[in-house]
Amino acid sequence: PLQTMRHEAPWPRVRVCLAAAGSLLLVSLLVHTFGSSGPGIGPAALVALESSGDLRISLSNEYPARSSASMYPWSLIAEPFKDTTLRVEQQSTGLEVSSVVRADWTIGPVEGTAEASMAVSADASTAVTMTCTNAATSLPVEVSLTLEDGSVLRLEDTVMCKYVRRELRELTDDDRNKFLGGTEAFHRLTVDEGKAKYGNKWTNYEALTIKHLARMTLDSCTPYHGHDTFMTSHEAFTLEFEQALQAMDPSISVPYWDYTIDAEALGTQWQSSVVFSKDWFGPVDNSETDDVLVSEYFTRLPVPRSYAAPEHNGWGFITDSVNQNPSPWLTRTASICGLPTKTRLPGCNELKGALTASDLTDFRAKVENVFHASVHMAMGGTTNCPQSLKSAVEKFGRAGLFEGIGLLANTMWRTMEFGGYMKCDTKCEALDSCTCSCPAVDTSSDPVNSYLLLSVAGVSTMLSSQSDTMDFFDISENGAGETMLHLKGASEEDNDLFWEWLLKFVCHSGHMAQFATPLAATNDPLFWVTHASWGRLWHFMRLAPSKMDFEETWEGVEDDGLNCETMLKLGDKLPFKGFLKEAVPTPYSNKELIELFAPSNPSLPYVYADLGWAHCSSSSSS
Repeated sequence: PLQTMRHEAPWPRVRVCLAAAGSLLLVSLLVHTFGSSGPGIGPAALVALESSGDLRISLSNEYPARSSASMYPWSLIAEPFKDTTLRVEQQSTGLEVSSVVRADWTIGPVEGTAEASMAVSADASTAVTMTCTNAATSLPVEVSLTLEDGSVLRLEDTVMCKYVRRELRELTDDDRNKFLGGTEAFHRLTVDEGKAKYGNKWTNYEALTIKHLARMTLDSCTPYHGHDTFMTSHEAFTLEFEQALQAMDPSISVPYWDYTIDAEALGTQWQSSVVFSKDWFGPVDNSETDDVLVSEYFTRLPVPRSYAAPEHNGWGFITDSVNQNPSPWLTRTASICGLPTKTRLPGCNELKGALTASDLTDFRAKVENVFHASVHMAMGGTTNCPQSLKSAVEKFGRAGLFEGIGLLANTMWRTMEFGGYMKCDTKCEALDSCTCSCPAVDTSSDPVNSYLLLSVAGVSTMLSSQSDTMDFFDISENGAGETMLHLKGASEEDNDLFWEWLLKFVCHSGHMAQFATPLAATNDPLFWVTHASWGRLWHFMRLAPSKMDFEETWEGVEDDGLNCETMLKLGDKLPFKGFLKEAVPTPYSNKELIELFAPSNPSLPYVYADLGWAHCSSSSSS
């Protein structure tokens, strides 16, 4: 059964035996370590006898020790398919480890199985190398140490086998290249090709793009955004992607990209980050190749195409229907509607806002709307906009306002489509005939109250609630108690001209890069490493001692017909299954996914190497 984050794991029994001078002394102890998630497995310890010293079993591999080790309930974590060294170490003065003449190790069997244990003996050595192969399993470990005087010491502990997710830049070159190569295959192989080579756990970007995009336009609702399902579903998307790569190479673990590092170190020059080098994910600025991405792994990545998909654009490409981008290849551009992208990425301030949330719903909203939303347009970009943001800056000034509007453009265009104002061509044959527009506005013979329409559609509310744009407006109430926005420092005439321009802008979408959409952002490999970072934040919220009061309450959804594909309630099922290799996989509910993704759940296949942000502790903006 799935364990909750407050699971009551049994305390490990640690036995210490000292045999000397023909007598046997047996001491049994119960050792436990309390983290914020309850009892856990503590290090093996030797009973404090006069000449014994203090010994423990330690574990290491090619990576530095995990800074998060004390937060998870397992002190010894081995990574699948990585050579791991177990070693007896001395923690204080007393017995010299060098006095050991023989070490007899017994490792396994995996708890709950009938597998045979592995016995290893090493003369005059206190270390042994092992490799585990089944994530989310525990192996008992015992070592008997024969000393020079003939006495025998025995230590016992338990090794938990779990994948470890690390920041992109912390990976070894070999591991990073394996991940990038696996991700390239994920974006080039069809589902059938992958399954034929790697088995039924394989899936690909097209399948997950169809799932992530879902029936957004048809239902005027995305089941994975705007609700607490944002957390459960995106963790599930990442794990499904990770397990597909592991079907190809079981040593791969999905890394995360902590873009707050780049925000603090590079400011508005974040496009120079190594993440966007041609050896990694490729640049944002691809103007020399008509915006088609060029990189070591991802040059000319295909965009899936199918008119049979639940949602697609007028060219048949599987993307948001408001995105009439005709390119069959992955694109990125360093501008939005002609305005060069100079915004900062979310940094320590935005991170701090998310980590001060009091409950799951508050946390989700801050992660989704503040820590995450702007990265899509900033890193993807948009071209071929009928209304130019660059021209708007030349006309109205206020460059910051129009860059903020650019970062919100994908949501504005989608909102206009949801409201029935914007209509998009569903089958296109020529660029000039493949557009999105607002027919009732474009063909109206009567004057249109631009501000009123934008207010009813919900666009003006976006401007008054987003930090990138809200400071550019004076906010007041009219006689009917309605909120009114007026462009600061503008005359009535210029204010009216601004709202007229904005209505034209939100009625005619541009060609968004795949990552900019963002519901079809799964077409861009950047999706996986940016979105993996939120699971790390969620682990912190559920493990940190300072977050003991964090509540996992679920945002309620009423039975009003708006429960998007019946996925928004706690007990509703999502289209994910088989993460734990169940004999008969069935779709998980939101409740089951919350339990599965609890960082103290022994069945969860992974942990994070680092749950800290040292670069933020010294940041002037933090």
